[in-house]
Amino acid sequence: MLKLTQQTVEAYIKRSARSGEDPTTKSLVDQVSSLLFAADGLHDEADNLINLYMTVASHKTNELMSVLTVASAFFIPLTFIAGVYGMNFTNMPELQYENGYFICLGVMGSLAVFIYILFYTRGILPALWDPNVYPYIKDIPYLARRRSLKRNKRKKY
Repeated sequence: MLKLTQQTVEAYIKRSARSGEDPTTKSLVDQVSSLLFAADGLHDEADNLINLYMTVASHKTNELMSVLTVASAFFIPLTFIAGVYGMNFTNMPELQYENGYFICLGVMGSLAVFIYILFYTRGILPALWDPNVYPYIKDIPYLARRRSLKRNKRKKY
């Protein structure tokens, strides 16, 4: 809109012979130019804010994805072992042992402990008792409560 106003004022100045000498016309051109400059600045600031918001949202999503990746690294091998021993084959010699169930549970538990130690020593997984690891997780009950309050407000007529 301001760009069209500026173009209209410039066209008026070109067609009018004495408008270049008129102080009101000069003032109008200056005001339109300054408003156009301010609008461009606000547009740039809005673009920067949108980019910042998207960056923060992306960072939170990446943190959450790293937590889910570590969780899947624990459960995928355990699920594989449970799937293999849940196939009901008769020619599996381990199933004939008297303590085969407890041996399988022990292997699964030791595998989980091994994965935890491996991730902890490489710095991928922090200590489980560190409260500053994922500070945004403590906000989850608050966000859930806030969403449920919004739902209850929508249901009222």
